[in-house]
Amino acid sequence: MNQHPIPQNISTYQFRLIGDMTLKQFLQIVVGLGIAIALFKTNLFFLLKWPLIFLAVFSGFAAAFLPIQERPLEQWLNAFLKAIYAPTQYLWGKGHELPQYFSFVPHASVLTVDEMKTLSEMAITKKRLGLSSYLQTLSDSAVSPLDQAEADQITRSIKLFSTAPTPPLTLKPLEVPVAPPANGVPKMVVVPAAAPTAVTKTTHPAPAPAPRPQTLYPAPPKPLHTLVKQTAASTGVAPTESRDLPFPSLPTIPNTIIGMVLDPVGRLVENAIIEIRSSDGLPVRATKTNRLGQFASNTPLKNGTYELEIDAPGHTFAIIKLDLRGQVIQPLKIQAQS
Repeated sequence: MNQHPIPQNISTYQFRLIGDMTLKQFLQIVVGLGIAIALFKTNLFFLLKWPLIFLAVFSGFAAAFLPIQERPLEQWLNAFLKAIYAPTQYLWGKGHELPQYFSFVPHASVLTVDEMKTLSEMAITKKRLGLSSYLQTLSDSAVSPLDQAEADQITRSIKLFSTAPTPPLTLKPLEVPVAPPANGVPKMVVVPAAAPTAVTKTTHPAPAPAPRPQTLYPAPPKPLHTLVKQTAASTGVAPTESRDLPFPSLPTIPNTIIGMVLDPVGRLVENAIIEIRSSDGLPVRATKTNRLGQFASNTPLKNGTYELEIDAPGHTFAIIKLDLRGQVIQPLKIQAQS
């Protein structure tokens, strides 16, 4: 049976000096010749020196150009040394310690439900105590600025919900004095007819017919809610700026408006529409609050006076006037009146 051809080594480059002789083969020949020259220079007995010289030269050429069963002499020598020092006899000895899975002993009695519950609670308590003791042994690592900022924001949010609610504002209707009638009932005013004149011979034009009696009623008073709405629209409320609002980062761009909308009790108002109008009454921005009651304008506004009108179902807000002068504005706190 013919052997298969040995695969060639194509993964590495082998430098060849002459023909197919590689650099490794050349070094093996040089080593053999060097040993032979060294033996020739010694003063050994010629019957011992010349056989050693021929053996050194032959070993160098054999290692380079004399493969055995398509394997170089170097591989045969390495396999021979490994076989000599490798163990050739294995002894088996019985161990005295049984494995854990051979030492299983079944329980003598079946546990009740209460006993199993007690054992499970004890196991859970033991795990918790072990975890707490392990966490106590850990050294406190330095807190990163990002974690510290997140912890401060969570603390401010918790304080916002834990503060005592502010009492609701009570709005009194605007009383407009109305002059009551004299007797409480509209009075009829009767205009008397003209007195008759004496009949003479001279002719006079026919007198004008007497006017009919006219009934005068007092003018009805204007609705109170209309007056209150006109008063609120004509007067603006100054905004309240606060640094304690739970925002991840304060604004750094001038004329950028951010804030938070709250109800009269201090709870967050979601999906409230904030309309920003210029001094001419034209809307320039419109935004909506998120789940945390926060709103923000994406782009800065121009310098000037603006009005903020907030529309939220079930709440009434005053119109806020804001004067922008190219400075950084702190977050606004807008709270409903009712």
